[in-house]
Amino acid sequence: MQLSSIVSLADRFVPGHLKAGSEEFRRGRILVLLSFCGFVWGPVFALVFVLVGASLEVATALLLSGFTIAAIPLILRTSGSLSMSANVLFATLFATVVGVSVVRGGYPVSALMWSISVPMLAVFLGQRRAAGVWLLAVAGKYAILG
Repeated sequence: MQLSSIVSLADRFVPGHLKAGSEEFRRGRILVLLSFCGFVWGPVFALVFVLVGASLEVATALLLSGFTIAAIPLILRTSGSLSMSANVLFATLFATVVGVSVVRGGYPVSALMWSISVPMLAVFLGQRRAAGVWLLAVAGKYAILG
């Protein structure tokens, strides 16, 4: 499948009220494309974790995360809300990182360090207020887990 075909497929999930070519449309497209990646890579990472001897809880969390992220394009299309759909992505990533961190023993597990990617991704998708909220959640997680 060519890249232009994947982008065309992603554009079908971006709500019609977002004007093509606008910044919001671009963010919606990026959100959908990230969701496609999560759907593909979630199961791959789950398999890798099983093959290296990680617990089934970690693999299950990664698998569920991938399937939840796969639903984001449908959530965006049906709700029409870029903000809500993006926050589903952020919440899924945050819950996955926290869950894997807890199962793997808390700090200094490498998964714990990935949590900062959630507010960074929020900034990337233009969700500045959400980035602040997720930054506070990350800080709270560090305060609790170490």
